Amino acid sequence: MKLDHSLAFFDIDSLECRPDALERASILPRLSFRERVMPIAAKLDWLYEYSLAGRHPLLFSVCCSGRLPDEGGIPGMLAIPAEEGDGWSARIDDHSLFLVEKARQGAQEGQGVTSLTSKGAGFVEDMHDKFRLNANLKKFIDLLSVEEWVVFGNGAAYCVHPVLSILMDAGQKLTILSDVMVDSAGGYGEETPESLRLAMLDEMAARGARVCRFEEFQAEQA
Repeated sequence: MKLDHSLAFFDIDSLECRPDALERASILPRLSFRERVMPIAAKLDWLYEYSLAGRHPLLFSVCCSGRLPDEGGIPGMLAIPAEEGDGWSARIDDHSLFLVEKARQGAQEGQGVTSLTSKGAGFVEDMHDKFRLNANLKKFIDLLSVEEWVVFGNGAAYCVHPVLSILMDAGQKLTILSDVMVDSAGGYGEETPESLRLAMLDEMAARGARVCRFEEFQAEQA
């Protein structure tokens, strides 16, 4: 069955592969939720089920501190490799679940958000930018030719924000689920994680993205 390109879903850093974890994604039971996203787990499961049942592309990434799944261990999953290449491109239509791999230099060097705060918010966001950390992601987005992206996930200010910004720069139609989102781990100076998230949502709305709540989007799909 071919993919339905009318919608595509991009979940940023909510999932990882922890075989011993109790917080399983019910629709993707071989993957586990990050502990921080458990308050939105039911909404995430609904979005996964809706996406996969309708053969809409479902992209997900894993936090730089999380464990990546093996491609063969997740049925129907295609990994989009971080290093430049095109061996994956002919296989897109055979899958609906896509792992967006990231060059994981931050994790390899023992770095994280808390150790980078002195370098500034922009530097931290760059370190978590999926388009900077995956040389194939822009090509993949272009090949999908999606009519509308639905974006949500973990780390609103520093992990979600660059994905939204680049999709907007590329002229993509964008829906942001404002309550299927978890704040970043920290802020800078007077900026709290909550204030950074709200400012980011305001910025995206001003640029033309649609910002809505989960229940509103869910009702539209009924």
